[in-house]
Amino acid sequence: PESLSKSMTNTTKIDVRVEGETQTVINTIKSIEGVLEVTVLENRDENSKDSKYLIETTEEKDVRKDLFYAFAKEKLPILEMVVEKASLEEVFLQLTKTEKEV
Repeated sequence: PESLSKSMTNTTKIDVRVEGETQTVINTIKSIEGVLEVTVLENRDENSKDSKYLIETTEEKDVRKDLFYAFAKEKLPILEMVVEKASLEEVFLQLTKTEKEV
């Protein structure tokens, strides 16, 4: 299933929770080669110093090390980092969608 899901998507999605000012975090993420899009999933509030982001990258480039070093340089602690994997349902939907288009 993992190799099938990789062959069906052109991007990699990474959920990351980072402590720091939202705009600084976004600018740091966008400065990394291979990042296509950044979405704020959970924004910080007065009781929290961290936010959660969804990072979409090109499939060819694993940006996790680059993220780590960029955040470290800016003194932005990473509290969580998870690579999203396509579910079997998502793979099935992509396969059936592709077949209908042919």
